Amino acid sequence: MNAAPEILQSVFDRAFAGISRAREGFTPQLMPREVGTITSVSTAIALDTILDQRDRNVLCVYCAIGQRASAVAKVVANLRERGAMDYTVVVVAEGNDPPGLAYIAPYVATSIAEHFMEAGRDVLIIYDDLTHHARAYRELSLLLRRPPGREAFPGDIFYIHSRLLERATHLSKERGGGSLTALPIIETEAQKLALTAELFDRVPLERMKDAEHAMHEAAAKIPAEVCARFETADKLSDEDRKTIVELARQTLAPFQPKPEAKGKS
Repeated sequence: MNAAPEILQSVFDRAFAGISRAREGFTPQLMPREVGTITSVSTAIALDTILDQRDRNVLCVYCAIGQRASAVAKVVANLRERGAMDYTVVVVAEGNDPPGLAYIAPYVATSIAEHFMEAGRDVLIIYDDLTHHARAYRELSLLLRRPPGREAFPGDIFYIHSRLLERATHLSKERGGGSLTALPIIETEAQKLALTAELFDRVPLERMKDAEHAMHEAAAKIPAEVCARFETADKLSDEDRKTIVELARQTLAPFQPKPEAKGKS
């Protein structure tokens, strides 16, 4: 009697990600990973990761969901300028596209990635970002008269994303030995505050890492009752947001260039 094949096998190979702009460097295994931070930094992480796959025989799939057309064009121009489009596939659903296109975009990108994985290639897929995908699904749910109730998103969006990311795998040698590494990007409440208040806009890129480190230290000064609402489903009040933004402005002030003094007329 033949023994049943193993269902779970350990993965020891690693996908290289030499990130210079990230808050911290990491080398993800050939399994899903998650990043949640400021949009510009998250996209920089995605770009650096794609650029670092040069000469590593890794095919990259970049899926832009709900992004501005100008932002996507800038990313593609950057990849083309550095020769990364030779091994990169870009799937785009712009912000002004119908929600149905935004919803199906990550599935299209995953189908492309799985095609090459089943052909024996190592593939990296980046979802930028899944928060826009969740918003598209919420809009579709409302059109189908399935409102989320008191929740921000329909409850099954987490199940949908987990099933999507579980497509990341490493095939056995009998099945070609290909792999699929997923790098999803998400938006957080802290990110929304940072973007709305334009906190990091005046911080030079070379000082971004130190600024983020200072922000992490300053987070300990946030009042306990506000932190408790961060960790639960309670909605932040306007006063909470004002407190957090003011603390962030004070923390980031030393990292921002001082305005040049106007010359006397």
